[in-house]
Amino acid sequence: MIELLLRRYIPIIIFIFLSLGFISLSIDPHIANKAITIAGLLSLALVSFNVRYYLLLSKGMKCFFLSLLFLGCLNLLWYGYFKTPEAIYKNAYRGYLEAGKMLFFSAFILLVITKREIFSSYNYFLIPALTGHIILLIRAFYQGAYLNIDRIPLSAMDAVPGTMGAATIAAYMITFSSLYALLTLLKSNLKYRLPLFFIIFILSFSAVTMTGTRSAIFTLPLITAIALIFSYKDKRKVIKIIPVFVILVLACGLLFNKAITSRVNLAYKDVELYKKGKASTSIGARFAMLEGGFLVTEKDLTWQSLEDRGRKIKQLSQENKIFNSVSAYLDVHMHNEWIEALSTKGIIGIIILVFFYISLAYYSFSEKEPLILTFLIAMLLFGISDVIMHAKPIPSSWLTTLLLFCSLISERRNRTI
Repeated sequence: MIELLLRRYIPIIIFIFLSLGFISLSIDPHIANKAITIAGLLSLALVSFNVRYYLLLSKGMKCFFLSLLFLGCLNLLWYGYFKTPEAIYKNAYRGYLEAGKMLFFSAFILLVITKREIFSSYNYFLIPALTGHIILLIRAFYQGAYLNIDRIPLSAMDAVPGTMGAATIAAYMITFSSLYALLTLLKSNLKYRLPLFFIIFILSFSAVTMTGTRSAIFTLPLITAIALIFSYKDKRKVIKIIPVFVILVLACGLLFNKAITSRVNLAYKDVELYKKGKASTSIGARFAMLEGGFLVTEKDLTWQSLEDRGRKIKQLSQENKIFNSVSAYLDVHMHNEWIEALSTKGIIGIIILVFFYISLAYYSFSEKEPLILTFLIAMLLFGISDVIMHAKPIPSSWLTTLLLFCSLISERRNRTI
């Protein structure tokens, strides 16, 4: 009896914690991190009561669960082995610890919140989804339109404008928050969900533009369009909707034409400077990190510490000054998910990362829910110019939204069991 009660009510409590974490993203990402930790501990305790029950999974769910577990354990094992009192890059190590814990706990959260029906209607998911995203949009427009901040930080880096990485983190927060809100809206049976969908997209795209983050400005319209296409089986309706969507994107582009053009021109200048051997720019430094990270990678199955990687990069910079720009990021990361994994955890890191992305795609197909692919596409695109599995703000953004959406789509499956 007690176990049955726990199975019924603990998932609801976990859902509440995840929702609070989602709502707090634009206020304080540390709250989202703590919410995942508490939800993870509750999930782990509940799974331990009846391991066999919770591990009765479909192949897609099993692969997704294992991929999260492997990623979390890999980060924690690497951190435990290389983080010593003598470590120089303590901040970067801390990022792996935090991400590792969240990934590990998320694996067990996934088991619990997708095992049973939580609510009787999809519309119950709308309340935290829209509440959290509206709060985020209010703060975004307050910073961008009222305070006239050039590149809004939201809550990233203590909301200090101009801090390195703050605007980029804010852009990822907005992207994943809007994605969850929009997908939840598409899954609802609200009469005017499509007009509301377009309104939320316009506001979200405007907010992303105010961060000045090029990857997010490109990614958000793309994954939103894909979500629309996947949501409607009637292709005739899609043909009618997409032109409206394109017009809205163009209208937003014209509204923020000056800011977008400025960022595009800056990107072009960065590339030209890099060709001339100057990498002290945003994109130039990323190219240098991409090349340098690959060159210093161990060629076998062994791992290496951040100090070893940093020492090798400093040696490279003596041979070629283009790698001098990488030195400023040795206490952060290599700004590319694949190179970061390869240059620290070697081939094993790449294998587990590939397994994660493949398992997420497989989970999408096994659940017959193509909308999950929008998360996959966003993470892959962001992983080209950044690292999304490090520290607190970015992992907590995509983990809370992805887990909540997995809970939403599992409702249909659980009702048919």
